[in-house]
Amino acid sequence: MKQRKNILLIVAHDLGQHIGPYGVKTVNTPNLERMAARGTLFEKNFCTSPGCSPSRAAIFTGRYPHCNGVMGLTHADFLWRLNANEKHLAQVFKENGYDTCLLGNWHENNRINNVGYQTTVVRDGNQFELSSDVNQNATHPSAPDLAARADFYFGRIQNSDTPFFMYAGIFEPHRPFDFAGCVPDTEKGCWIPPYIPQETPEQRTAAEKEFGAVQGCIKQMDEAVGKLLDSLEAHGLKENTVVLFTSDHGLAMPRAKCTLYDAGIETPLILWGGGVPENIRYSNLISNVDYFPSLLEWANLPVPANVQGRSFMPQLTGRAHQPREEIFAEKTYHRDYDPIRCIRTERYKYIINFELNVAYDAPSDVQQGEIYRTAVEKYMELRPRYELYDLSADPWEQNNLSGMPEQTDVEKQLKEKLISWMKETGDPLLNGPVRSFYNRELLMELCR
Repeated sequence: MKQRKNILLIVAHDLGQHIGPYGVKTVNTPNLERMAARGTLFEKNFCTSPGCSPSRAAIFTGRYPHCNGVMGLTHADFLWRLNANEKHLAQVFKENGYDTCLLGNWHENNRINNVGYQTTVVRDGNQFELSSDVNQNATHPSAPDLAARADFYFGRIQNSDTPFFMYAGIFEPHRPFDFAGCVPDTEKGCWIPPYIPQETPEQRTAAEKEFGAVQGCIKQMDEAVGKLLDSLEAHGLKENTVVLFTSDHGLAMPRAKCTLYDAGIETPLILWGGGVPENIRYSNLISNVDYFPSLLEWANLPVPANVQGRSFMPQLTGRAHQPREEIFAEKTYHRDYDPIRCIRTERYKYIINFELNVAYDAPSDVQQGEIYRTAVEKYMELRPRYELYDLSADPWEQNNLSGMPEQTDVEKQLKEKLISWMKETGDPLLNGPVRSFYNRELLMELCR
């Protein structure tokens, strides 16, 4: 058996915890359920940001978005990018002798050829080929296509003495929900979370339609995960490989994606493979900045000193472990400037909205959905400065307790902790509005 563990990191786009292992009984996710039964699941796992690029940047650096530089989207004219001195996870593995393979949807930097990936798999019809030109990586292959590319890679390297780090970015269930031939799936019914409005027949019809469609995307994603796991076993790689499955943030649904409510920042965390305890569930708080140091510890590699996450490996191996008392999450930009920060403990969520905005500043893909259109007036109401929720009594965060006399002490304590975290991590928001790269480059152009 090889001494150094292979690492397979799977990130599904816009999934949240809307899968069977997290209690959603109407989705067809037998492979993720198998993965959880034969592995370890963390029930209270959260991303650091409810936007695609900032969340992924946190995963790949172990550092908060306002620290690693990616405070908004990285593609097109948004232009957000990792700071020049950031260490990407692929870069760390490459420097330690790993083959680093990129497959599928990446979104954590404005360029992908300078973060440490060495290999991708290109496809011409039914023919596959390994390539060192990672710019040829198909950013949005379908989940079945991505699984086929991974199987080819595993077959080519199964007898290699070089360990691998593979990142597999699955596009599904990102909108549109008919992507790559996905079809609605209501075989087991259709569960609609309580944060989705269902007060009128029009709203109920829209919710059933969209959630049936997203369940079809999730089914296709789950089938691909099953093929990835089966391929590792078929090529004799399972016992020396650790697989980490997660998502960047919550579903592309109103009051989920791009919010700091739990529906926006809850994500799955399932581990499977050689040495991973089987059929174990943990209920302590985990942040996705914790993946970076945990995966490096799995591989017996040193963790860079500036990493802000903490490894959960001691918990899996029975060593002394101090669980988190809280997690922090942030939003600065998605498409528009929308600065928000939050702290979440086991019982409470406290949110500070740093600019006046509507109740839900929906991303463009969510705005195109029927659910959003049936309740747009509700989402266009103005949001408060502060939000406080008692999650034990109000898990869907519907009743804002901020300003209530009986919550004065709790609110004061959480506010102090949140501001202290912002100061300790050098959050630029404390110094005033954060400028976008688009704004900076436009002004440079105008002032030449």
